[in-house]
Order: sequence, then C-alpha cells, then structure tokens
Amino acid sequence: MDNSVIINGFIHQLFTKNEIFTDAECLDILHTYFKLPLYTIAAFAPDTKNNNCSYQHDVISFIPEYASGCRDCFVWFYRTENHELLLIFNHNENFNIKNCITGIYNYFSKRYNCRTLWGISRPCGNFSEFIFAKKEALTCLFNTMQEKDLYIMQYDDYVSFTESDSFKHYYPDTAANLLINAVKCNNNPSLEFVMQILFDENVIIRSLDTSEMLKLHHSITASLMILNPTKNNFQDILLKFSQDMSELQNNPKQYFALLTETCRQISLALNSHRILRKKLPINEVKIYMAENFSNPNLNLACTARQFDVSEGYLSSCFKEATGICFADHLENIRIKKACELLASSDKTIVEIAEKTGYNSVYSFRRAFKRMMHKSPSDYRGK
Repeated sequence: MDNSVIINGFIHQLFTKNEIFTDAECLDILHTYFKLPLYTIAAFAPDTKNNNCSYQHDVISFIPEYASGCRDCFVWFYRTENHELLLIFNHNENFNIKNCITGIYNYFSKRYNCRTLWGISRPCGNFSEFIFAKKEALTCLFNTMQEKDLYIMQYDDYVSFTESDSFKHYYPDTAANLLINAVKCNNNPSLEFVMQILFDENVIIRSLDTSEMLKLHHSITASLMILNPTKNNFQDILLKFSQDMSELQNNPKQYFALLTETCRQISLALNSHRILRKKLPINEVKIYMAENFSNPNLNLACTARQFDVSEGYLSSCFKEATGICFADHLENIRIKKACELLASSDKTIVEIAEKTGYNSVYSFRRAFKRMMHKSPSDYRGK
C-alpha cells in the first residue's frame, strides 16, 4: 500500500476517532513514519481581508511542498473533512516552530504577494493528544482572522492573550464572538465547533470545578444578553437556561448539551423576529407620511405610535426596506410638495412653509436649500 495513504488514514483515525487501525498498528506506524519525539500542528488559510491576490488559493497550495523542505523536522500536510488546511510537524525539542512559520509567511508574502494567516498548537508528545492540538491550531487561526494586523498566533501566546482577565482563560473573547455569530446566523456547524472547543478546553483539559463552571455560565449568559433577549423575545429561554444550570453544575457534559440546545432555540427566536420585522407594512407607512406631511408634529415617534412599534424598530425597518432613513424620506416629500407650490401657485414662502409641515420659515429655507441647492425665492424665479 502507498505509504502516504497509510499515514493519511492513520492521521484521519486520530482526528475522527474512527476504528481503522488497532493500537498495535498505530504504534508501528508511529515508529515507522514519525521518528522524532514531538509533534506540533499548524493551521493556515489565505488572508482574504487584506489580500487582493486573485490566485492566492492556488498559491497556498505550494505551502506544504515548501514546508517539507525544512531540514530540521518532518512535515506532513493534511486537509480535514471541513477543508481546513493543516501542517503536522514532527520535530525535536530545540525546533522553533514559530520561526519556521514566520519564514514560510515571509517567503510567500514577498515572492507571490500572498499573505497567509496561521494558528499554531502547543507541542505534544504523542498522537493521543492530536485531537487537542488540532483544535488549538484552529482556535488560534480563528483568532488571527479576527484580529487586525495579526498573521500568526501560537497557543501559548493565545493563552497569554486571553489571561488579561482572570476568567478569559476559560472563555476567551474569540470564543464569545464565534458563539454570538453562530447564534445570530443560525449556523449549526459553527455552533457545534465552538461548543466542542469550549467543552474540550473547560471539561477535558482543565476540568473546571463547580465555582469555575458558574463563572463560565455567567460569562456565556452575559454574551447572549448582547443579543437583546427582551427585544428579540427569548428572555424566557435564557431564564430557563439559568434555572436549569443550578441542577447541572456538577455535570458539565449535560450543561454543554443544554447550552447547545438553548443557543439553537435563541437562533430560532431571532429568526422569527426577523420574519416579523419584514411584515411591517412599510408601504402603508409611506402612504401615512404622504397623507400627513403637512402636520408639523409628524415625526418618527408619532408614526411609530401609529403603527404600534418602537421608534428604533420602525427606523431600522424603514431604512432596510427603502434604503433611506425616515427623516430624509419625510423631508423629500415636503420639499417636493414645496417645489410644486412654488411653481404653480402665488402663495407666499411663509404660507408654503406652513403647508409643508415646517414650524418656521427659517427651517423651511434651510431644508430647501440643503436639498435643492438654491433658495425658495431663486427656485420660484427660475
């Protein structure tokens, strides 16, 4: 059998825990193909934020071959089922992985004008730790994707980065952002990825005690509060989650199962709220404005009361549906009517100001000049 197929199958088993090889076979493969004592995983991706290179996805396919030329270690390329790109380094204790990755980054940046982003795991001593090393590398890669001017992060740096707050070691800002985005977008694969990272980090690696689990719960709840449970009608879901938490403090596995289900319910609530927002009859709002523009008291607040919604809700829905804010649309109606009156009647400018809903002739003149780039008198005398 082709050696590359054996190695790839072996690594796939370690990452997915599929029973392809026996323990004895794994040990033989380990000693046959990976002879150095330590292993480090690096995850990489093209920098799509700051790189306009149209062929960068083709360029980064050269990275594994370039990395394999390193004389101080053995490098193996692996693409996961989710199309994540990993380099597995088998090396000695004195090998500086960060210097190696920096060299790769500089080479492709200068030669091909192709910037890449990297996340590097901690070194591990055996393949049983591979699953954690993979998650560490991908966690750091996600962090580089979200941080401006950061192209490489090693897991030791990541831990230091998150320890600025005593609790962020267990629930870093990156995980919080990923969790919120997954819930907002109703993205189940992303949600499961974040949950797996949180579970591994806090349950398997760190084995948080009861008080630390409570801290984790409060931090996660605080993040979900950003989504505005009252406005989006999921306050009961969040309340039940906190009530059920008291019975699960000593059962982290059930806690994360409950957290996952709670996040899915919140996603559905957010989606239902978005659907309701689309049902606000914006055309009826526009008709109401066209019929009442001459009322100087017509504004966002009174229109929101008319349609039994909040001002913020009406404002965001109106802008989303029309591409223009409420106040600008109202001013367009009033100035358009003023132009008609100036051109077709002998009414004074003061009278026209009153008929188009302005409290004073001065505010009318300012609004007219702002929109028409000339005064009402100049417009009438054209």
